[in-house]
Amino acid sequence: MFIRAYILRSRTALLFVLAALLFPARAVGQGDDGELLVRHFADSDVVERTEISLITCEPFDRVYSLYGHTGLRLRETNGNVDLLANWGIFDMSRRFFILRFTLGLTDYRMDIEDWGWFCYRYVRYGCGIYQQTLNLTYAEKRRLIDLVLENYKPENRYYRYNYFYDNCTTRVRDIIEASVSGEIVYPRRGKRQSWRELIHDWNDTHLWARWGNDYLLGLPADRKTTDKEAQFLPFNLSRDFDGAVVNTAGGETKRLVGRGEWVVPQMYDKGESTFISRFVTSPTGAAMAYLVVFVVVFAAEVRLKKRLWLFDALVLAAVGIMGLLLFVLIFSQHPAVSLNAQILVYNPLALVFLYPAVRSLRRGGHSRCLSALAAMAGIGIVFGLLFQRFSEGTTALALFLIMTYMRRTGVVRDEKR
Repeated sequence: MFIRAYILRSRTALLFVLAALLFPARAVGQGDDGELLVRHFADSDVVERTEISLITCEPFDRVYSLYGHTGLRLRETNGNVDLLANWGIFDMSRRFFILRFTLGLTDYRMDIEDWGWFCYRYVRYGCGIYQQTLNLTYAEKRRLIDLVLENYKPENRYYRYNYFYDNCTTRVRDIIEASVSGEIVYPRRGKRQSWRELIHDWNDTHLWARWGNDYLLGLPADRKTTDKEAQFLPFNLSRDFDGAVVNTAGGETKRLVGRGEWVVPQMYDKGESTFISRFVTSPTGAAMAYLVVFVVVFAAEVRLKKRLWLFDALVLAAVGIMGLLLFVLIFSQHPAVSLNAQILVYNPLALVFLYPAVRSLRRGGHSRCLSALAAMAGIGIVFGLLFQRFSEGTTALALFLIMTYMRRTGVVRDEKR
């Protein structure tokens, strides 16, 4: 399977390189060339012979690309111009990128690039590309191209990115909807799923990426989405486009998509979960490893008749640091992260209690403040079971943390040391 995919990827990449070298498209998609594009598409004949397609790319194994990608292709049938409008450009080298992304202050950029090099890049990633050519009239093409060029103006290229509500996929959908003369009617999706369940469909073999998503996402992510809200995922939008029809103002009905085809063959294989990846190196495995360490430390304390307070200090520091991030997310502009009951388990108060608790334990006493952490972790377990779906292993970890805290509070009998 691996050899076959490698050969397919190599052949496809070679074809795109040769096409780019032998039949290069005009370089109207490079640099600051908005005026050149406006002049080019001002010609009505150019608009008439331009095909516009929804482009959906398979995922690849990066956290930011586990869910695929969407773009808009503008191709002249005479081969003169072939471009990809892309609303998914971001720069991780910008100062404080991670902090800004966490707080919902990330600005993505729209760009227009050469189609051949776009395809070459995704072939190198090992991703297929599905194209759906839209069934548009001349007037609809004119409006759509004008909207794309308006977005491409330097003052309009940047937008405040939101993963669920305003991303590279929803931007393409909204421009298409604004261009069509009439109402687009999408097929019903059947069973409604929450935001969290929808992304779980795509990261089920990337358990630590799933854990990270679930750790950051709060209670709003468990709300059931509408059919249209579910289109924030590229292949959900692509499937809906396949069955969509347009009810025109004149009372006629037409299919939104004229034809669909894989212009780059399907190559992505997300793999399968194995016993090792599912139960040993997974978040659940990490929670069970903590339980083993806890039991070993407890047994060592009984045998040595000595308090290993450094273990408690490390636990409080780790829990507090993770909780501190969830506390910061309270102030985030992302609508699905500010209300997160996991903060009762990964509790930032652990950092506040760290010094007095460790000081008391080093002196051979107990720390009553740990009772508060244990109580809040217990409430967190209730929330995780009834209201919010916690990240994998978190409910079990909360139980283990309660055991860790309670043995130091004086509520649980502690032998004389």
